[in-house]
Amino acid sequence: MESLVVLMGTRNTVTMGDLPAEFVSSITMGESISTDSGTILTALEGAERDTVKSTINTRRGNLTQAAEKLGIAKSTLYQKIKEYGLAQELANARAGLSS
Repeated sequence: MESLVVLMGTRNTVTMGDLPAEFVSSITMGESISTDSGTILTALEGAERDTVKSTINTRRGNLTQAAEKLGIAKSTLYQKIKEYGLAQELANARAGLSS
């Protein structure tokens, strides 16, 4: 969710282009999406976790490059790794192992 806020900058509106592709595709495919903010927040957090994990893997554990690619501060990336329990994924990426 914080990444979404960072990506939005000074805008006050979230557009379809701001949302993760998985979230948008479920909407466009006509799947039912609860308007309950907890459900939407969970979906966004899951998409954010997947994006952070994937970026860490594609950057082979280089957090400076991963943070730049994500458009967030390196300190924020460290927080995301801790929040989403991605320490093992980070270690695997640095060791050249895919997860």
